[in-house]
Amino acid sequence: MSYYEFRTVSGADNLIDFNEFLEITRQKYPHLDQQTIYQIAKDKYALMDKNADGKINYSEFAEAKFRQETNPINYQQPYVRQGPVMYAPTQTLPPPPSYQQYHQYHSFDPNLPTQPPPYYQHSPFSKSSYY
Repeated sequence: MSYYEFRTVSGADNLIDFNEFLEITRQKYPHLDQQTIYQIAKDKYALMDKNADGKINYSEFAEAKFRQETNPINYQQPYVRQGPVMYAPTQTLPPPPSYQQYHQYHSFDPNLPTQPPPYYQHSPFSKSSYY
């Protein structure tokens, strides 16, 4: 709902009291009897008036309209403490192995040289193969 709609309902004082809200509810449900309209207005007004001061200001009005048009699963839960979620590991991990331990556990081919020879010595086009 827009601010214009709020201003149309609230009037000059910029607040909606119960009588103004009841009149809007009567216009919204013209086919219902007066007692049912009064009960609907009373219930909705109680839900909209968060601070229970007897008047609905624009922030209360906007929040109520937002909740009316939003999926209830997305509502912010006012009574549930919402903090950062922290997960503790169920078991501790072992420390990573040191360099020596890593090479001790992994088997390497002993026929491989520790360092590869320079490229030019194995090239079929090296100078030594031409002479």
